[in-house]
Amino acid sequence: GTRLDGQGVANACNGDTIRFRNNIYAGNLTLADTANMGGNGFNAINWLTTPSFSNRVYNVNDSLRLTNPWGFENGGNWVPQANSPALTGASFTDPNLLDPFFTPVTYVGAFGLVNWTIGWAEFNPLNYVIGIQQISSEVPASFSLSQNYPNPFNPNTNIKFSIPRAGFVTLKIYNSLGEEVKTLVSQDLNIGTYKVDFNALNLSSGIYFYRIRVKAEHNFEWAESRKMMLVK
Repeated sequence: GTRLDGQGVANACNGDTIRFRNNIYAGNLTLADTANMGGNGFNAINWLTTPSFSNRVYNVNDSLRLTNPWGFENGGNWVPQANSPALTGASFTDPNLLDPFFTPVTYVGAFGLVNWTIGWAEFNPLNYVIGIQQISSEVPASFSLSQNYPNPFNPNTNIKFSIPRAGFVTLKIYNSLGEEVKTLVSQDLNIGTYKVDFNALNLSSGIYFYRIRVKAEHNFEWAESRKMMLVK
């Protein structure tokens, strides 16, 4: 299933930053507003079933015609049978799908003829960036990189930084050997103060370093590093 929760998610859905297209939902669609998502007029069910999104909804799971829809936990495989709606009705022409993050597929919902996981988006939920948020658009007095908080941490922490000039920003994590273990930020950012939430669930306890580098116009460059401790 799909869970959409929080005002930020609602804003992203309304702003077309989050997209769900050509998906199949079988069984009952349930709306549980746990974070006042409807406060800005957003309704998750209405949004998911927007006709132009080409999502399909079936009242019962059997409508999907899967060979073993309940056996995955025991090593089963969710393979569609003949005439399953998972084998038809999709469009893979959206330019956004050209992003190398995705693996091209010719079927809906990552259903294949051999292994249902073939074609699944190449995303590892461990050791990932939760998100970057601009917390102020005011011009800071200077460039700065704050100490992460909390520190020590396990496994979540956040890092704040301020940039008084727009530019290309990278924020990377290194282990005690100087080896890069994660890139948190690698993008153009406007003037302001930002916070990056980081989840280090897949990292071992120890000392880590995070380093920010900003490149701006006229060959300007600024960098700073700080130390943090992961304790599990």
